[in-house]
Formats: sequence, C-alpha cells, structure tokens
Amino acid sequence: MGCSQSHLCVSTISQQPGEPSLAGINKSVNGSRSGFRQFTADPAKAEEAACIRAKAVAAAEKLLAANKAVNYRDTYVRATLVSYGGSCRVFTAVNKHTNRSVAIKTIAKSTKNAELQRARVLQEIGAMLRVQHHPHAVKLLDVFEDSKGYQLVMPLLKGGELFEHVASRRATLTEATAATMARSLLQYLAHAHGLGVAHMDIKPENIMFDCEGPSGALKVIDLGSAEFVLQGEEVPHAFGTVRYSSPEMAAHSAGPASDVWSVGVVLCQVLTGRVPFLKDNDVETLAYIKKGPEVKFSGSTWRSISEPAKDCIRLMLCPQPQQRPSASQLLSHPWLAAVAPQTAIAPHIVHQLQLFAGLSRARRVMLGVAANSISGSEASMMVKHFLAFDRDFNGTLDLQELALATKQAAPDLSERELQRLFTALDVDNTGSVDAQEFFAGVLQVALQPHQTRTLLEASFKSLDRASKGHITKADLTEGLRIASPGVFEALHSSGSLESELDEEFAALDANGDGVVTLEEFRAALSCPVPAVRQQQPSPLGRPLDAWLPAGTAW
Repeated sequence: MGCSQSHLCVSTISQQPGEPSLAGINKSVNGSRSGFRQFTADPAKAEEAACIRAKAVAAAEKLLAANKAVNYRDTYVRATLVSYGGSCRVFTAVNKHTNRSVAIKTIAKSTKNAELQRARVLQEIGAMLRVQHHPHAVKLLDVFEDSKGYQLVMPLLKGGELFEHVASRRATLTEATAATMARSLLQYLAHAHGLGVAHMDIKPENIMFDCEGPSGALKVIDLGSAEFVLQGEEVPHAFGTVRYSSPEMAAHSAGPASDVWSVGVVLCQVLTGRVPFLKDNDVETLAYIKKGPEVKFSGSTWRSISEPAKDCIRLMLCPQPQQRPSASQLLSHPWLAAVAPQTAIAPHIVHQLQLFAGLSRARRVMLGVAANSISGSEASMMVKHFLAFDRDFNGTLDLQELALATKQAAPDLSERELQRLFTALDVDNTGSVDAQEFFAGVLQVALQPHQTRTLLEASFKSLDRASKGHITKADLTEGLRIASPGVFEALHSSGSLESELDEEFAALDANGDGVVTLEEFRAALSCPVPAVRQQQPSPLGRPLDAWLPAGTAW
C-alpha cells in the first residue's frame, strides 16, 4: 500500500488564472488544442501554499515527536509483506491491544540524503493529516520514527487495488460503475485541492477499497508524491508515474490539474483495458505526452462507450491545463451527475442527532473514534449519504447543507435547534462538519446493536493501550490527543481541557473507583436509539425525491 515505482521528476514553476465555467471549458477544448502555455507564478498564492505546507509539516513533526520514545513493535505485530518499492515496504500487522488489522508503511532511512528524505516524509504525513477526514481518504492511525526508518500505520484495506477489486466481484464492469469510480476519485480530489493538496500520482495501484464486494468504499492511497499547491498553480520538482503523467508534468511543472488528467487516463484504462498515449518505453511515452496528444475514440471498444462518457474523458484529457476543468467542476458533468446518490435524512435520524447533541464533547469525540473503525456496507451507506449532502464537493458540510438535508425530514426544526445540532457535530469548532463527525452523529442508527457493542469494545481497547482491563483519566487524555488532535488543541487552547476531561471521566466512572471498565464505557456511550429505526428498510433514510418538492435542484 503506497510504495510507488517508475516515477519521473519535473522542475519548473508556472501558474494559471481563475477557473472558467464548465461550459466555457467545453468551448475552449473543442475550439483550440494548441500547446499549453506557461504562466508566471502568483506570489500571493505561492505564499499561501507555503503557509499551508508549513502548518502541515509542523503537525507531522508534532505527531512524530509524540511517539519518539515508542517502538511501534510494542503495539503492532508485523505479519506479511504486501508491497515494496525503493526504500519503502508495506506490511500487514495486528494491533496487540485491539486485535485490529492494519497496514504499516515502513520507509528505511537514507544515509546519503537524510535531510531531504525527512522533509519528504514529513510532507507525506502532513498531506495525509490534512485530507484524511474525507470518506475516500485513508486515515493515518499512528506514526513512528526509529534509528532505521519511519513507520506509517493505516487501516488495512481488504478490498484490494482497483482492478483486483473489479476481478473479485466476477461481474462485468459497466459504464455506470466506471462513472461511480470516477466520481469518487474526483470528490476526493476536489476536497484535497480545496485544501491546497495535489496528489500527483493517481493511478490504479493507488486506488483501493476497504473491503471486498460491491459495498467496498473507494480509498485513495499513497501521498508520497503529494505537493502543497493551490488550484490554478503549478510547482517544480513534482513527480508521478510516467504513463499517467500530464503534458505539463512531462514538461517540468505540475499542479492540481495534473491529477484530473491522471483520472482521465485511469478512466480510459477502466473502460477499454488500454492506457492511452503509451509507447514502447517510458522515454518515448513521456516525449509523446509532452506534445499534448489528443485522445482518439476509435476502434470497436470505443464504439460501445456513450458520447457523454467520451465528452467527460475529453475534458479531463485536455492538453492545456488552464483549459482543463477542475475536479469540482467535473462533478457537475451530466455523465457523472447521473450516478450521484439521491438521499435525504429521515425523521428518526434528526431525532438521533438531537440525542447526540445532548452528549458532552468528549463523549461525542469517542463516538467519532468508534465510527472511524466502520467498514463495508455500513461505511458505504454512510459515505453515500454524507457525499449526497456535500453539495459543493468540498468534503465537509456547512450549516446550509445540513439545513437542506433535514428540511423535509423535520420541517418544524427551528433555526436555533438546527444550529445546536450543527455545533454538536462540529466537535473541533472548525465551522464545518467532516465525515468522521457526521458518522459519529448517526452511528447508532446506522448499525445494529451488536455492531455498536463491537465498535465500542474496539474503541475501549484502543484507549486501554496497556491492556489493563480498565482506562484511567490519563488514558482518556492520551486517546483524545491521538484520535482527535484538532479537538485536543481546541480544548487545550481554550483552557477547558482539564475541566472537560474531569467532568467526562467522572461521568464514565459510574462507581467512582477512579477507573473505567468496559461495561461502564459501553453503558455511557450507548445513548438511546429511536425505536422507529427497526421499521426503516434503510437506516439513513429514503431517496431525496421522497422528501423534497418537485423541481428541487440537487
């Protein structure tokens, strides 16, 4: 997981002006396909990107420092080598305390370029931390550093890489399935690009699924090539895999637009089984791509592909990056919009959110920790609902989006109550609700009781790192710091960390003996669940059309 091979390096700075509309892009692409232009970098945008990078790297350094005296083998038992490349190895492993299967990416320390390597590792960790709350991102569970290397711990994605996942389903890959995959990729990229992170190495090997079967949620892995760069900007020294590289990357500059090109190449491969622009070797392939080739929809395979699909690919593979639509713009393309889920919150979900809002902030965070462990059909269902509410494709929900989602389910909900629900979900006070926060709020109606008990037990074990059979206030504090550093910092900076944790621990410790057992922990976090859940065929609601009036835009 995440050991890339066959990369190229590039080096020039260029920049482009603001994004035109999708309609304007269509006209430009169809009307002009001359070589792409070079632009002068915008100093203000470059400074903003540098600031984003500095903050992300600082967060990565802080995370590494917290585990400086910890040996990862004290927590994890390595099992099987699953991939390797260069100085990188990826192993499966098991957490000794929780029995959770994970993947550990190990990066051997360089003896020649230690400083440069450390900077790249910190950038990779920082990029992961910045984008990890999107449903299609992989969460960083732990990081370690020792004399031999760095270790990045992530959930084990059991659904395999893109083509492995498709093959395991033993089903014909339809155009609708390809569109759904592309939509998921673009949703992830729209989120990452909005946060100033470009992936730079989108390819089938870096597209995985959290479990086998049709319920597997798509996950984008390996941010080892990621760069901090704003939309419309390009950076030097970016690198990716040759056959998926864009013309501007081949000509020594790359940015968010390069990710969009890569999605187009992957989409061609998914639909036809062939990679476009591929020549006899990497040198010839790179030289050909640098010329800005046009995709040719010829041959029997392309004849079976719809015109909307071809139009979408044509836009993605526009040779000129300044005319190539952004990830967020492409999400409104008719071919991709046709596979968008149409869902809305049901009344009992609003009731559950009201119960959730009555919990303490620390308790809401702990439910978020539990929700983070969900995979399979339950996770897939919650992801679909979250992304359906995310109308601007930025990977978070704002108050207006939550209001639209709840409007028909609870028409009598006051603005004040809606604000209370939103504030409760936004546990880290960022002004928006990310996927993990949303999942925490609906966790207990998305799962059956036995599934909730299992998740809470896993959360308890993750807090009880020494396997004592109970947790102390120190365990709770450390667990909060690791699981939700944003919340931890918010509490710490406001001076309320100690008081809130004292209050929460006292509430968890039912018998007042100074420790919290699994039974106490489970009882405290099992808030009431609306009885109507048992009557719902789909726990999170019905199609959007059943709730919204005719003609409502989505």
